[in-house]
Amino acid sequence: MRKVLALLLTVLLLGSMATVCFAGEFSGNSQSVDPEYKVHIIYDFEIPEDGGTVEVKPGNTVVITPKDKDGYIFDHYDITGDYEIVSKDGNSWTILPKSSLTIHVKYKGVNPPPSDDKPVSPSTGVNVPLYAALILFGLCGVVFATRKLVKNH
Repeated sequence: MRKVLALLLTVLLLGSMATVCFAGEFSGNSQSVDPEYKVHIIYDFEIPEDGGTVEVKPGNTVVITPKDKDGYIFDHYDITGDYEIVSKDGNSWTILPKSSLTIHVKYKGVNPPPSDDKPVSPSTGVNVPLYAALILFGLCGVVFATRKLVKNH
């Protein structure tokens, strides 16, 4: 009788646990999550700069515009992923992502811009360290000669 009672309790316990597990899985309370696409932007200068990642809901557009940096000019976009171009205004594009994207903003190097600093001309005046060293050696010579003279007299 004990074996039957133990078996009956085990079946009831397993049955109640299964009901709880399946009830949580198939309940009508689950929330639907809207998918989001990740758009990662990288500015490719000599050392690439991470422009960051934005999350975009399907149907929303993204405007990409190259940023300015001295010594570089915008060349082109290199985009991986599925997208549609909505509009172009010069180098600024409005795109509609259809998947997650990686956008490389490519640049070409140009001659460095002229600096605002005035050029430094080579030194043409008195070389102070040289004259200080000569004076110091001269004083050492005078001190040495004076000591010799004092010792000899």
